[in-house]
Amino acid sequence: MECFLWQLADPSDQSRKDHQIPNIKNQRRLDRPNRQSLHHHPQQPPQPCQRQWPDQNTPNHRPKAHPMETQKTPPVRSGTNRGTYNCHAALQNCKHGQLLADYVRLMKTCGSRASETLRLKWSDLDWDRKQLIIGSDGLTKNHESRVVDFNPALETHLLDMNNRRNGSAYLFPSPKSRTTDNPTKTLKGVLHKARDIAGVEGLGFHDCRHYFISHAVMSGIDYMTIARWVGHKDGGVLIGRVYGHLNDEHARRSARKLKLE
Repeated sequence: MECFLWQLADPSDQSRKDHQIPNIKNQRRLDRPNRQSLHHHPQQPPQPCQRQWPDQNTPNHRPKAHPMETQKTPPVRSGTNRGTYNCHAALQNCKHGQLLADYVRLMKTCGSRASETLRLKWSDLDWDRKQLIIGSDGLTKNHESRVVDFNPALETHLLDMNNRRNGSAYLFPSPKSRTTDNPTKTLKGVLHKARDIAGVEGLGFHDCRHYFISHAVMSGIDYMTIARWVGHKDGGVLIGRVYGHLNDEHARRSARKLKLE
């Protein structure tokens, strides 16, 4: 098992070949006598897999780290300019990139789910009360509609989308439907292509919902209000259990920034 883990840790490590379990060919080679050692000492049987550490009493001893203790970390993209450039490149070189950008930005500013966001209509917006009605078609997860109050980022984004609307009744009309007005069914393929161009792995649409709830908790908004926005029926119990630690950590970080004379 340890030999197998060593191979998984770094298959290119040549120093671990001696620890592999010998196959039939290796066994025949080991059984073959060596001319130099034939008259000096008998052949030693193959030793089991064990960790071989250098002798610490040896002069100029520099122990090497064990392969299982030195995990290769992925490269970190430093600098916001490079990340911004990658995102812009992904939107420009990706088909329906603007539709994807509007879709992701809306979910991260209101906390809606992926499927219910695609079905939103312009009639679901109450500009006078500054509210977004999600699930007016009754197809949400709990089959009930809910109201999300405008925050500054959400209102700015909706106004920008409203200025670019093409006459469709849906916020995200299907680019394939030219004769009928239908919403977009999915944007997963567009997201996967954009992730490959931008070099971002593991990003999903549901992360936008986590982003909204996390920032709402760190902003000090009570759990019951957040639960009403995102459609939880437990009054904020789940949010307190999953995201409650963010409120404590944010409070401690804010307290360290406080300067008193």
